[in-house]
Amino acid sequence: MVKLSSKLTGRKTVHKAFNELDYDNEFEGVWACASLLHVPRKEMDDILNKISRALKPNGILFASFKYGDKEEFRNGRFLISMKKNPLGSL
Repeated sequence: MVKLSSKLTGRKTVHKAFNELDYDNEFEGVWACASLLHVPRKEMDDILNKISRALKPNGILFASFKYGDKEEFRNGRFLISMKKNPLGSL
């Protein structure tokens, strides 16, 4: 998918785990549709801080989660669900 993205957009596309994010004021927006739900709660604050640093001032983050209050493995994949906004005042 990364190779296809680079080819179709003509722009370099990178593949990184959330904990590898090391950008400062780089992006206008981050689209995290059903991806942050694979981050354990104990790591969520650190990951959200990395995303926040990567965003330009007034940048936008879209994140979606399943509704609930669980951490579980389902079909071999780790998932969390949220009842409250994990972003707080970000």
